Amino acid sequence: GGQNLIDIKLRNDAIHIVHLATFLGVNGTTPRWALVMQDAMRRKVLSTYRTVNPGLLVNTFLQTWDANKMDLPLDMKRILRVAKENNLLMDALVIPPEVRGEMPIWLHQGWAADKIRRTNDKYAKCLQANHNVRTAEDARRVAEDEGDEPGECDSPNQCKRRAGQLLEALDPKWNPRNGQADAARDRTEVEKEQLPKGGDLLPRKEDLFRIFTEGPTMRGSSTHEPRYQINDQRSERLVCIVVTRNEYADEGVGMWLKTRDRRNADITPPEGYTDEIPLAALAVQRAIEITPDEVDLTFLIRSKRVQRALTTELNKNESEGWKNQKPAQRILLQWVVAQLRARKGDTVFRVENSTRHPGMKGAMELAKKAADKHTRGLPAEPAPRAEKSNALLTGVRLRGLTQKEAYEELKKKMKVQERRATEGNMERIKYALKDMNGQAPSREKIWRSVRGTNTSKKTQIFRWRAIHEAHATGDFFTRMENLGHLAMCPECGSLETLEHILLECEIGSHEVVWSTAKSLWERTGEKWPKIEYGTLLGCGAARPVKGKGTSEEKDGLNRLFQKLLSEGAFLLWKLRNKRRIENEDDEDLHQGQREVRNKYIDALKMAATTDFAMTNKGKFGKQAIPKKLVLNTW
Repeated sequence: GGQNLIDIKLRNDAIHIVHLATFLGVNGTTPRWALVMQDAMRRKVLSTYRTVNPGLLVNTFLQTWDANKMDLPLDMKRILRVAKENNLLMDALVIPPEVRGEMPIWLHQGWAADKIRRTNDKYAKCLQANHNVRTAEDARRVAEDEGDEPGECDSPNQCKRRAGQLLEALDPKWNPRNGQADAARDRTEVEKEQLPKGGDLLPRKEDLFRIFTEGPTMRGSSTHEPRYQINDQRSERLVCIVVTRNEYADEGVGMWLKTRDRRNADITPPEGYTDEIPLAALAVQRAIEITPDEVDLTFLIRSKRVQRALTTELNKNESEGWKNQKPAQRILLQWVVAQLRARKGDTVFRVENSTRHPGMKGAMELAKKAADKHTRGLPAEPAPRAEKSNALLTGVRLRGLTQKEAYEELKKKMKVQERRATEGNMERIKYALKDMNGQAPSREKIWRSVRGTNTSKKTQIFRWRAIHEAHATGDFFTRMENLGHLAMCPECGSLETLEHILLECEIGSHEVVWSTAKSLWERTGEKWPKIEYGTLLGCGAARPVKGKGTSEEKDGLNRLFQKLLSEGAFLLWKLRNKRRIENEDDEDLHQGQREVRNKYIDALKMAATTDFAMTNKGKFGKQAIPKKLVLNTW
């Protein structure tokens, strides 16, 4: 419900994140200032690590050591802060073997806390001095006795054993001993089974840094990508047909397996699920839950966009952290992909648009049934919960992340606590519009309607403040010594709330306005609905016309209804302010019913004049209102 004003603190943090990417060199070459800062950090290492050979301290983001930030420049402190607060990690489901080998073995970020990690005992010093062990590949070379030149080493077997211990302390995905065979098998599967286009599944080194993560993937995570196939004619499969109804006003998902199969499902999505990708993911999740892991599974989906998102564009979507999806839907997609990776059987996504397919009609009927449940306000599918998985990749790739994208991600992390009054008014709007529209609109639709183009800017601001109870009425004046008398209505003797002004006050201005609106509305042949306080606050989302006529005619009539309510409510607010504040409750200056009616008609005429002026495409371009819509309105 906010006005989308820029948050300066988040904007500055977004700038520091861009500087962080530059510092790490993920977007190209490392600038000279970054090299200077890295050297300064090594010089200001915390006392815990001062016994470590300074030559082993390579990069604090690749190792577990840290610097004393008190002695660092201010900009570097800020870069380190945003990296820590937003959980910067070097992580992936599959670590390229060359990266495993290049990682510094001492103070390795993949070392387990419960395993050997000493860097300055006798054998560790020997490995460093005589065997020149700096990287994980160096440790592997010593452990496997491949071209090792021990120099002046007195205990080569003990050093060999110690190098093996260093490698065993690593998470398996970081261990260079595990890398080459797995990587070769992954590449073979790419060519053999037509996995996501782009060839190699292994990420590049600069793509491994991820930010906004929820922690590293679990130890011992799988090194295999899901064996997705785009075209496959094998028959020993369970075929699942998924149909979404996001192209209609109501959302629903149909999942069809076989005729009269109890596992067929009509899935009503949680509130806010409108995009076809997370809608389809709900059905995929349900199918995975009811299908054994070893059974091959084929999904027939009507949308090529959904298929691409889960196959050919999967690597891109994961690298970007599913940035175009809302947080809850992002969790669902990450979890569904993780479950697919964990399956032993193959998973195929195929586009099927033909309604002649024996199960397509059944899936469409299930989707319609689910959408009808949504219309009637029946319980929806519970929102997915985030669960830890060894194949769950979270966060966003740091390489290529722009300041704007970083700012949007930071905004998503913010938890805005709604005002209690706002929550109450939102529920009143939903309740009032559920009777009128046939279904309760989502919070998102209500806020969009407040700022929609169907009503004037002044009325939009008035309703936005009204939903937040930010107008100076009632209790607002009880806290002010000199204006306490404005808290109570002088005519009715009750607390003067906005609802009282618009619908209840005995002065009667509201009766004149709403009776005039009713008479004008009934000229269209439509029945005047019951007007409640929630209807007035959410009038931008009101859709009272559902009968015969074209969609364009209905849009025009609904738009007229919205203008009748928004202009009337705003006029009543202005009349109250003039009567109580400007005229100081002088009864001789109260406006009569005829004057109130004329002011209301004038407000509507002004709205119509503005509408017709806004149809000028030469003057307003893309912001011009369609002429046909204006004609259907007035």
